[in-house]
Amino acid sequence: MPPLPTNPFAGAGTSPPPKPAGNPFADGGFPPASVNPYASSPVPQGYGPPSQQNSAAMMLAVGSLVTALMGLLSCACCMFMPFPPISLLLGIGALFQKPDQSARIIAILGIVLSALSLILFAVLMIIGLAGAAMDPQFQQGFGK
Repeated sequence: MPPLPTNPFAGAGTSPPPKPAGNPFADGGFPPASVNPYASSPVPQGYGPPSQQNSAAMMLAVGSLVTALMGLLSCACCMFMPFPPISLLLGIGALFQKPDQSARIIAILGIVLSALSLILFAVLMIIGLAGAAMDPQFQQGFGK
């Protein structure tokens, strides 16, 4: 078996490739960011962290939904709390922020639930007043 050549380009008739001019790791130990083949690509539009405006709209929308649910609960407990009007204001404020799709859905849901709780409270108040007006003990108080 013949000995292997020490220069792999010796028998091919071509010259070896030129050596690099300088040391790319000399100035800081790492090549520049544009040279790194393993560097992450820039984040595409719409996939980055949420902007401050979108996060504010989402917080208002979630606040609207939570206060609307608390307003429905307060109607079930036969007491009126200021939650439904606050929920309406928060939901409308969230819609004015030009939210993304998920925040818009949550804000609309909060507005609808708060309107439902206001209607439910009005109906329950009318039923309660009508029931009290038909009570004989209530009518005796006016006759004296």
